[in-house]
Amino acid sequence: MTSTSSEHAAATSPAEASGGEPAPPAEPAGAARPHLGAWDVAKFFLPLVLNTEMQQISHGIIYGFLARLPRPKLILAGYSVAFASNQVLNTPNWTSPFTALSFVSDKRSVFRVVRFYWMVIALPFLAMNILAWTPLGDWVYGGLMGASREVVAEAKLCTFFIALVMPFISIRGVSQALIMLNRRTALVGIGTVIRLSSLAGWLAALPLVLHGAAVGGAALTLCLITETFFTSLMARPFYRELPPDLGQPVTARELWRFTWPLMINQSTENGTLVIVNFFLGRLHAPDLALAAFGVANGLVRMLISPLRNLIQTAQTLVRSREDFQAVLRFSNGAILAFVAGLFLLFNTPLAAPFLQGMMGLTAELAAYTLPGLQIAFVVTVFWGYSSLCRGLIAATKNTRSLATSAGSRMLAVLAVGAITLVYPGVNGTLVGVIAITSAFAIEAVVLSRRLISRHASGDEAIFRSRAG
Repeated sequence: MTSTSSEHAAATSPAEASGGEPAPPAEPAGAARPHLGAWDVAKFFLPLVLNTEMQQISHGIIYGFLARLPRPKLILAGYSVAFASNQVLNTPNWTSPFTALSFVSDKRSVFRVVRFYWMVIALPFLAMNILAWTPLGDWVYGGLMGASREVVAEAKLCTFFIALVMPFISIRGVSQALIMLNRRTALVGIGTVIRLSSLAGWLAALPLVLHGAAVGGAALTLCLITETFFTSLMARPFYRELPPDLGQPVTARELWRFTWPLMINQSTENGTLVIVNFFLGRLHAPDLALAAFGVANGLVRMLISPLRNLIQTAQTLVRSREDFQAVLRFSNGAILAFVAGLFLLFNTPLAAPFLQGMMGLTAELAAYTLPGLQIAFVVTVFWGYSSLCRGLIAATKNTRSLATSAGSRMLAVLAVGAITLVYPGVNGTLVGVIAITSAFAIEAVVLSRRLISRHASGDEAIFRSRAG
């Protein structure tokens, strides 16, 4: 077992043993970790930028490919609706790397974490297939979301193909955690490059046997399976270094206590897409609004998704007040850089050739999408700091406050979405982006207040100084 992994197998604190809140992570006795500098943070963070950027680029490529097919408005709307449903129902899987980062300590714990996630996703997997193959899907996509009959047909078949990837996401998450615990994050980035390369091949081949939005759903699933295979292969040496069994197996109860707030937090983040789609379906031009917001949301996530890696960076690296200060300084610079990038891209003459040239959008779709993208740089600020706060809270293993922030975020989205009921002629992309901005703003405020309330110094500090 590597020294990095050992830091995550610390003994249970008195607070945990007595049933109270988990104590903040502490350095192992006798351990002398070097000072964490900006370069150390960058070496961990930057390869993950490649990982998430390539992930989001793959979504952008799918949108761009589907935009060039016949009936692009219907196909894009169908894919957008199906993808949003997957993001909500597949939520538990997206928390698997964070759980593994905190609980993987031996070979036995690896299998326990994977088995835990397979049990959790059983019902969501069934729900996805019910949406795909029963009249419930017609009611959800058509009745609730307001999509047309043609869009519903596209969305249902696409939903089936996207659902097939669910068991593989759990394996990929645990494999990535093993790699991150050993600070070999470049391997995670390489895995995503392989995913993107395979996506091009799948998109070229699948139209021979499928059509419409189903091409996008099947291509997404197959490229993720390809990435999972590579990542698991790269994680295998680190798995072999783990001891077989430390004698203190993590229980399902411990995993659930840590994970359920993460799942709620993630589900509400993904649930914002479903809620926004619900309100956009009430506008005068619902298919146009659904298609344009799907493109805008995909682009924004593609461009600022690297900041999500502040979660894993803080969770893995921060073990003292000095570590926290180093990660915070790095985070400030990273957020500022992404804010500047988004502002320049969508508020200058670069916007038109990007949307109509690179993305292949029609003039109608590009014009409808642009207003929301012009304020997307504001999302970046709150996205970045909410990610940092999530990572710091996950590092303490006291994740309950993440559930609280999730509730506040949903209320913000509902409040903004209600605008469409009063003004059905409003631009749907603009409403959607404002809703997302409000959601992350509320979360950043709630979580930062939670961290501050735990004291910045003294005996109750979340992260104590090494000197203290």
